[in-house]
Amino acid sequence: MKTVDEVSLLFNNKARSWNDKYCLDGPLAFRVTVFSAILARLIRQGAAVLDFGGGTGAISSVLASQGYKMTACDVAEQMILAGKRAQSDKPIDWVLLPKDWKRLPFANNTFDAIIASSVFEYLSDLENTMKECSRILKPAGKLIVSVPNLAHPLRKLERLLHPLANFGVRVPFARDLPGIGPYLVYLQLSRVRLSPEEWSEKARSVGLDPIKVQPPETESASSKAMMYLVFDRSL
Repeated sequence: MKTVDEVSLLFNNKARSWNDKYCLDGPLAFRVTVFSAILARLIRQGAAVLDFGGGTGAISSVLASQGYKMTACDVAEQMILAGKRAQSDKPIDWVLLPKDWKRLPFANNTFDAIIASSVFEYLSDLENTMKECSRILKPAGKLIVSVPNLAHPLRKLERLLHPLANFGVRVPFARDLPGIGPYLVYLQLSRVRLSPEEWSEKARSVGLDPIKVQPPETESASSKAMMYLVFDRSL
């Protein structure tokens, strides 16, 4: 529970300005581009899509405009509240998850696709989350996730910095330093970092088969530090 509380606090503190990061020239605008493109290749418009850990619904908003039936869930209540305000004109179903959830509040075979943008790296129970995603996906439904790309130079550097982050977050003045403090907290909480082979192994264990999808090219350096993985629920 401690990790979940820390992640929830981290993103609750970011909620007020989070949606601004997805504006046209914002640092996270590439996420909308990539997920929209991948989803369009794989899933028909009008399909039911879950934005897992959807934050303020910036991606959900665009996908809803494209005709998808969007549901957005998150454990950070301030993100949900900010999202409802920012996307008030979009038909998005909002679901606040309890921090101690074990079972997602959706029936079996509910969604044609689940997207998770930079969410899985923070999970405290990856196996259960993947099982739940498999359960609520329809047969042949798609799980589309972005996770840190361990082959990227930034991620190699972060691996070296991780022990420093664990120490730094315990130092009060370090946590309060603009830019540095939030980054140390991020490094401490972004713990689930696996190779493509390890992700595929985890997915297969819960009935999700990896499929190859080439993400669109973007100009964002941050996008290149991510991997975009797609899994298909076995029939």
